[in-house]
Amino acid sequence: KHIFLDSKKTGYDFFIKLINKGDEFTPLGSNSPKEILKYLKKQGLNKFQRENQIAVYTLDKEIIWIPNVAISENFNENSFLFLIL
Repeated sequence: KHIFLDSKKTGYDFFIKLINKGDEFTPLGSNSPKEILKYLKKQGLNKFQRENQIAVYTLDKEIIWIPNVAISENFNENSFLFLIL
C-alpha cells in the first residue's frame, strides 16, 4: 500500500512511535483536529489496538500518518511533488 504526501509539507525527516494520550491530528477531509484515541475508537479499534498504535510524526511532533487508519489533512499530497513511504 502506498501513501502520497506533500514533501514540501512533511520534509524528509520524520519518526515513528506509539501514539500518546492527548495527541491530536486532523484526519483527511476534516477541518479540525481530533483527539487521536477518541478518533481511533470511532474507527473501531479496540483498547489494545489503540494503546499499541504507531504513527508517523514530523520532527515538530505533528502526526503525518496513522498506518492502516488515516493520513493527516495537513500533509495531504496536493501537488506533483510527493514522497512515497
